[in-house]
Amino acid sequence: MITEHHLLFTHTPSYVKQTGWVFHTIQSPFKKNKQGLPTTTSSSRGGVLLAIKQDTFAITQKTHYEQDKYQAATWTLKSGTFIPHIHITGMYISPDPLLPNSEIKQLYVTLNTDFHPPFPPSSQNMHGGHYHIYTGDFNNWTGTALEDHLAHPPSQIRPRVGDPRPDHQPQDPTPN
Repeated sequence: MITEHHLLFTHTPSYVKQTGWVFHTIQSPFKKNKQGLPTTTSSSRGGVLLAIKQDTFAITQKTHYEQDKYQAATWTLKSGTFIPHIHITGMYISPDPLLPNSEIKQLYVTLNTDFHPPFPPSSQNMHGGHYHIYTGDFNNWTGTALEDHLAHPPSQIRPRVGDPRPDHQPQDPTPN
């Protein structure tokens, strides 16, 4: 998973294909100039990219957001009838402190709604049916709640602080 890739294209370049990889890419819109027109020659177009070895999975892509300040997509990887589905959600969220909390909250609501919960293996299924991985660059938009059940004793969990620079802090406290 690569975030903030700044590629000008969404295809897989031939030199990458020759090494056996395929790119699955989403991009933010082109930046706008002072007149409000897209700068189509700009190299400052961000996005999220998933690189997968060729011919290993059948892949479907669901794009959630391709905004200027945040991008998110879920790729579903399938291979054969006995392998569980793997869902990988990749995202980038800008550290811009002016990004409205309401938009971040809606992003998290979308991600929660599209979550594929795992189910345990059974006598009919060797593996659970789905595994969902979230990854990306969240900057300082991860909340501050510590989940005590993840480590014993809870004091071993380090606080999540995100980007410590004051100009990269959200306007309001990020919701837990």
